[in-house]
Amino acid sequence: MQLSRRMTLALAAVALAAGVGAVTTSAARHPWLQGLSTAIFLAAGAISHHEIARALPARVRNLLRDHGAHVLLALLVAVTLGDLVLGRMPASRDHAIHYLQTRILVDDLLPAGRLSGWSERLGVGYPFGDSYPILGYLWVAAAHLLTFGVVPLRVSYAWGVLAMWLLSIAGVYLLGRLLWTELRPDSGPPARNLAGCLAGAAFLLDPGASRQGGWEYLMFHGVWPQQLSMALGLLGLLATGAAFTRPSPRRAAVAALLLAGALLAHPFGLLAVGGAMLAWVPALLTGQREAPAGAGRVLATVHVAAGLLAAWWYVPFFLSAGEMGRSPVSWSPLGALGAELVRGGLLGRGGTALAYAAPAATVGLVLVALRGGRLGRMTAITAVGLLVAGSTDSITTLRLDLLIPAFKNLQFPRYAIVLAPLWWALAGVGVLALAQGTRTWLAS
Repeated sequence: MQLSRRMTLALAAVALAAGVGAVTTSAARHPWLQGLSTAIFLAAGAISHHEIARALPARVRNLLRDHGAHVLLALLVAVTLGDLVLGRMPASRDHAIHYLQTRILVDDLLPAGRLSGWSERLGVGYPFGDSYPILGYLWVAAAHLLTFGVVPLRVSYAWGVLAMWLLSIAGVYLLGRLLWTELRPDSGPPARNLAGCLAGAAFLLDPGASRQGGWEYLMFHGVWPQQLSMALGLLGLLATGAAFTRPSPRRAAVAALLLAGALLAHPFGLLAVGGAMLAWVPALLTGQREAPAGAGRVLATVHVAAGLLAAWWYVPFFLSAGEMGRSPVSWSPLGALGAELVRGGLLGRGGTALAYAAPAATVGLVLVALRGGRLGRMTAITAVGLLVAGSTDSITTLRLDLLIPAFKNLQFPRYAIVLAPLWWALAGVGVLALAQGTRTWLAS
């Protein structure tokens, strides 16, 4: 029996009202309501979308189907990052020191033909570029340098941070789109675009937490160089996958350059790129039939080339590592991190709207691990591996500090910065899979 349009819309309104009620009553003591409200919103959204689309003219309906998700994501980017577009440099917390470092590079070192060396602009002097890579400072100074000073350095800094955000969103969008394509190869471009846009929107709206990325840490605290490293590393991961599928010197070179950029943007990039490289091995072993000939050689060539390109900075960095000891910052046991991740309190930032995407991300993780392709397996393995490496169990149980002594001096919550783009891409896949499943069930 088919319901009338009015009845269907009425049921959708009731479902939305119930969803709002579930959201407003979802407190930390009732985490199961988050999953319930997620299901209610998906059901209501599937019903409303189907009925509203039927009422629109065919031309408008096709336009919205093909480009509606892109338009919404672009509007979201414009509203969120509008100040950066206008050249207004953020000035909170670490932005000041990063701007000063950029100023030192542009005013003192580059005119002398150097990228690093001793500077007396801070305290009694310090070795600029020895303890922190300079790619991020070249990145935010690029517009100023390429226009020979026509673009003021403050505006160039703002545009550099904007470009970093756009690069990050593009990486998350592409990952979500490719994961959905692997999962549902028969789906059309609109569904693929929607999966990517959902992932990009979730990443952009992530409020974040101290040392865990998101808006609070990357924008308010100004710790953006690690996000630049993450964005380049994510694009390098996708480029490595493309080099596997269709091996060529050009694709391998692009992948190596992106991974080298990730290594040279922030020291944490070494752990992120190294972890992703290790995750490729089981991903390939579990899909040997679909792996092209020479996939192992491509993997080795790309990562060795990236390591050689970044060696000029990492060799002196490791030689002086004994002089740069830091106190470790622990995170939580693996069981607690896993539970918080699933319930939405870790990367969903409990109490925010994104907490309701966490159950969908868990669904996406299971789907791509069991039914996805090579990239899906690699993403699932990397996400789980990052969670393990970021937990206190990595030191107390696995004793990774015995393998790499400097490991015990890390700020472990920073693993969330690398985990977040993978998790929000999985959320985009999970939301779309649940919505399509709900729509199919209603149609039957």
